[in-house]
Amino acid sequence: MKKIFIISVILLWILPAYGVDIEILKKTAEDTAEPAKRAMLYKEIGDYYTSIDDLRRASEFYIKSLSVKREAFSTKERLQMATRLSWARRFKESLKELELILAEDSEDLEARIHYARVLSWSGRLDDALREIDTVLKKSPENREALLSRANTLRWKGHNKEAIGIYNDLLKKGDDFDTRLGLAYSLIATGDISSAEDNIKLLKPSYPYQEKELAELKAYLKSVKRPQIHTDYSYYRDSDDNIVNRYSAGINMNNGLWRFNLNYRLISAKDNIYDNRAHSITGGFYRRFDPGGAGASIGITSLDNEDPSNIFTGNIRTDLKIFRTSFSINLTRDVMTDTALLIERGIKYTEAGISTSVPVSERTFLEGSYRFRDYSDSNHSHDLQGGLRFTLLTGNPSISTGYRLRYLDFKKQTANGYFDPDNFFSHQVFVSLYFEKERLYLFIEPYGGYQSFRRYGKKTDDFFTGGSMTLGYRIKDGLSIELNAEGGDYAAGAATGFTYWMAGVAIKGVF
Repeated sequence: MKKIFIISVILLWILPAYGVDIEILKKTAEDTAEPAKRAMLYKEIGDYYTSIDDLRRASEFYIKSLSVKREAFSTKERLQMATRLSWARRFKESLKELELILAEDSEDLEARIHYARVLSWSGRLDDALREIDTVLKKSPENREALLSRANTLRWKGHNKEAIGIYNDLLKKGDDFDTRLGLAYSLIATGDISSAEDNIKLLKPSYPYQEKELAELKAYLKSVKRPQIHTDYSYYRDSDDNIVNRYSAGINMNNGLWRFNLNYRLISAKDNIYDNRAHSITGGFYRRFDPGGAGASIGITSLDNEDPSNIFTGNIRTDLKIFRTSFSINLTRDVMTDTALLIERGIKYTEAGISTSVPVSERTFLEGSYRFRDYSDSNHSHDLQGGLRFTLLTGNPSISTGYRLRYLDFKKQTANGYFDPDNFFSHQVFVSLYFEKERLYLFIEPYGGYQSFRRYGKKTDDFFTGGSMTLGYRIKDGLSIELNAEGGDYAAGAATGFTYWMAGVAIKGVF
């Protein structure tokens, strides 16, 4: 056994220089019976993969090494492996090892700081801040702890507080990571000029820093330059409504201001009508702390048996009071969802408010109320509430929740839109978001139970449905998305019929 171990050590020494097959070393490790020696060999294999920047494979061998016999390593070596596991996004395994290290020595500040980092990287921002505060109570000037606190605050959206910490750190000494974080926070607050000045001072020393600088520049480009999008979707429902939607638009940013201009063409037909609607809208939005406000104005031309032009508009305000977010809007628009609705030219005015309250870092209460007044002497009350819980943070991220909805109309008008009495629905859903290199995917299936009365007929049944977005980043600043949705949820579409829709969108920064 001693001979096998000596041979394996020699192989490790010559491996980087002469490119000996790594599989030989793996077999040597498997043939080694003594746990401590096998654990050390696994770590060395992991170190080799780290040296060639293959962190995914490295993490597999670090996990094997620690599971075989972690007692074979010093605390410093275990911390090194836990750190590299986090670089490979093996957050669960990294946190487990860091917790074991801290259980053995709660005063190990280096381990606790990285524990906080991994908590923040995995989306547990409040837990990360608690760990950092523990370190800062014992070492108030600890630079790594202060930087980690600033980064975590930035990810929570507390950019002004983060900027204060970044600037204090830079007064005591410049470094890449601190200035990088400051640049992101300055962009988030709309101070683009200062962000650009900071980016000029960034001097990467390592390959990973060069990558992070490239990502920052790409992000700044997406914020500064015009963002152009073009979309197409095809809609069909169980009442033989067919709708083709085409749209194009441009968004432009200038500091805290955002401007947009959009054009949309809707071509709709059914068994009787074949109509079109054209609309053009322009608007602005101005961010402030904490929240923002904006407005838009537009015109929609209905190409039906009695053509007309209708002015549309929207006013919106977003606020954040303590930890609760509010959005208030007033909208004037016209219904163009189907050929019949375009024919009828039904306008509506809507006043609404929505709110989101964090119960915990992973749990949110959400609610909204909308009142609509229709031009056909009808009106509606739409009340929704729900609970969303994050099951898994990071990549992939998974959340689930429950939604309750109450929708009630003054009367039924036979004008082509879903106008029930006492509509109630109970819905459960699961959301999944996943990224892999240039590919990203969002899926949200749902199901539930609905009941309502319409034209004197009572309906009680189950429903299912869902939506999906599959996107591909062709290059920095240019992506293509495929979208699909459908189901038999009565309030899922304006008509109340079973429907499906598919489309494609191209988005670019120029």
